[in-house]
Amino acid sequence: MAVEFKCEDWSVQSYSLTCAPKTYTAGRGFGGHKQVVRIKNNYWRGSITLNPLFGQNMISYRGFIGSLEGSGGEFDWCICDPFALKGEGKTQEEWLKLLGYDVSSLCGPDSNGLYGEPFADGTCFVDGTGFYIPPFSKPRINTPVSAGVSEIDFGDAAGFLKCGNYFSTSDGYLHKITKINTSVVSFTPALRRSLSVGEVIETQNPKLRVRLSSDESGTPDIEYARYTGPITLNIEEVMNR
Repeated sequence: MAVEFKCEDWSVQSYSLTCAPKTYTAGRGFGGHKQVVRIKNNYWRGSITLNPLFGQNMISYRGFIGSLEGSGGEFDWCICDPFALKGEGKTQEEWLKLLGYDVSSLCGPDSNGLYGEPFADGTCFVDGTGFYIPPFSKPRINTPVSAGVSEIDFGDAAGFLKCGNYFSTSDGYLHKITKINTSVVSFTPALRRSLSVGEVIETQNPKLRVRLSSDESGTPDIEYARYTGPITLNIEEVMNR
């Protein structure tokens, strides 16, 4: 089982992450045109920079980086994404406010604490409810999905997602949403593996299985034997799973 790297374990100063495909070109011709060939071998790569570490944080990081034994080790990086929608554990009222709803303009809550949207003329049912707004739940796969596809029907959960959000599978394959059409979500890169009915898609704390790009990456410079300077880990996605 891969070691887990969480943002709260050490203070992350910045990170970069890309999954752009490789492109090749022979340059511009006499007419000024340039042909670019795109090879669909996308894989995630980037870097994580930590703020200087002190005391016990420095010691625990030293243990973490030592456990990887260079680029041969793997770890699950829980993406530090402040834009991920954190709906789990919230009431529907709290969740709707997070999404920007004016709860006072909605119908409800009903006996279960759920809200609904008013009808076109602004009225609600006599019991105070309107069009049903589902509470937050992580997307689940309803029908088998084959490897290689780049869109999935997420059902009601798609309404809680936005273009640019990340999501991941249980084994750390990461994807980025590029388009949402009602309940159908398009993403990149295409699915690395098939998905079975009932599998949960992680949208709140997505993770990516990575390794260090080199054996030396992430090695801390210990200053005065008491603290470190900023530390950068250059990473790349692990594919052979």
